[in-house]
Amino acid sequence: MKKEYKQNIELTIESIGFEGKAIARLNDKVHFIKKVVPGDVVEAYVRKKRKSYNEAGFVKLIKPGHERIEPRCDYFDDCGGCSWQNMNYENQLKWKKQHVIDAFQRIGKIETTILDVVPCPDEFNYRNKMDFTFSAKRWVTRKEVESEDEIDDKEFALGLHTPGAYEKVLDIKECHIHPKNGNEILSIVRDFALENELTAFDKREKTGYLRELIIRHSGSNDDIIIVLTTNATDDEHDAKVDELAHLLAEKIDGNINFIHAINAGPSPVNIDSKRLIIGKEYLMDNILGVDFKVSPFSFFQTNRIQLNNFIQKIIDSVELD
Repeated sequence: MKKEYKQNIELTIESIGFEGKAIARLNDKVHFIKKVVPGDVVEAYVRKKRKSYNEAGFVKLIKPGHERIEPRCDYFDDCGGCSWQNMNYENQLKWKKQHVIDAFQRIGKIETTILDVVPCPDEFNYRNKMDFTFSAKRWVTRKEVESEDEIDDKEFALGLHTPGAYEKVLDIKECHIHPKNGNEILSIVRDFALENELTAFDKREKTGYLRELIIRHSGSNDDIIIVLTTNATDDEHDAKVDELAHLLAEKIDGNINFIHAINAGPSPVNIDSKRLIIGKEYLMDNILGVDFKVSPFSFFQTNRIQLNNFIQKIIDSVELD
C-alpha cells in the first residue's frame, strides 16, 4: 500500500544545491528535497522541520521540468549512488559549474573567472573501481513496498548500500557506471554464491561468509583485478573461492587477477590476510605515457575515461614544456 502523509505540499524546484539536494521555496522558507530537478513541480511532504529550512520527501511528480530525463538505472529511486541521473548531462555540467561559482563568490567572497566543466566523452561505463557489499539483509525497494505482492529473498544481497541504512544492501543486477563486463562478474559471483549456499555476512549478528567484492579495471589494457573478501575461512570454503576464481577467468573477457581476502573483524575495511589465486596483486595502467602499478585497495582516479584529460589540463595550465 502507498504511504499516506498528514499534510502534503506542492513545491516548484528552483535549483540544485550541494550533495545533489534540490531547492524549493514555499511561504518564504527553503525546502531541500532529493531525486528531483529544477523546473519540476512535485507533491511532497515535510520530513523534518528546522529553524531556517525544511527537509522534504518526494511523493509524486506533478509536472516535469525541462531538465528532467528518464534515468537509465532501474535502481535510481533506491540507490544512493547516481543522484543526478534523472537530469540531462548538459545541465548536470551547468549545475556543477554553478556550485564552484557559489563556493568562490557567494561563500568565499572571491571574484574570479570560472571556466566551463570539461565533459566526459561517455556518461556511462566510465568508473574503473566498484566496491560491492554482501548482506544477509536485503533492502526492500520502494516498488516492493508499494506492491501487494509477497516480499521474499530478503536474506541475500550483493550490491550497494542504501542511504542511511547501516546493514541493508540494495541487490544490484546491473550498474551502468562501471564497464559492462563488471556486470557479468557481478552476475557470475551472485549465481555461484547462491548455487553453492555461500551465505552473506550479517553485520549485526557477525555471521555469514561473503563480505565484500571489489572489481577494478585498467583504463589502458584488459587487466581486471577482483578481490573477494570473506569472513574467517576453512579448506572447504577456500576450495569454493578457488573454483569461483577460475570460473571467472574462464567466462570473462580480459586478463583476470583474483585475490581472496580474509576479514574476521567487525570493521568492513579490515584485512587480516589475503591469498593470490590467479595473476598478480596489482594491475597496470598508463596515464599520458607513464606506467602505474595500481593496487585494488589504493586510491586512483576512478573516472578512467576522463583521467588523461584531467592530467593534461593540469599540465596545460602550468605551461610545462
